[in-house]
Amino acid sequence: MFSRFLNVFSSSQSAPSALILVRIPGGRADAVLHIVPEDGTIETFSVTESSPSNRTTFRQYGAVEQSREELGTVVLLALPHEWDLGFLDDVRARAQKIMESLSIFSSAKKEQAGSVDVSLLVEEILKPAALDAIHALEGRALPENAAVETYHVSIVYVNRSKPGHICGGEPRSIM
Repeated sequence: MFSRFLNVFSSSQSAPSALILVRIPGGRADAVLHIVPEDGTIETFSVTESSPSNRTTFRQYGAVEQSREELGTVVLLALPHEWDLGFLDDVRARAQKIMESLSIFSSAKKEQAGSVDVSLLVEEILKPAALDAIHALEGRALPENAAVETYHVSIVYVNRSKPGHICGGEPRSIM
């Protein structure tokens, strides 16, 4: 009886998910694209830290990193010409196209599953969309003497404190 009482207060419910994280050079900030597994909403946001040198794991808005998979790097022209959220805009468009062709979120709703499996979300949508966007930029010719920055792109598996959006009840996008 006492152990059940303790479990009520000590057990933390979590809602697993995954996101694409683009690490800005020098660790100044991160850009994030998250597909909400419960409804397919795509949210993008950027996170700025006051002490970037200490940031090794993603921990924002109740979402805590469990593991990370490096997908590659992307070379973009230095600000103000290109930026990480612009790259994520391309990833978003590719993810939406994949989601429309697969119809996995409408299938999950029909089956009353409540949410799409995170591994399916990663393997069928997030990873292909990010890799396609990275590969699309690989062979391009950059202007001579252009200032460029290399961004690291990763899939980050997280546990959210509750189902739904990571950065609040309403999706926020700064795109």
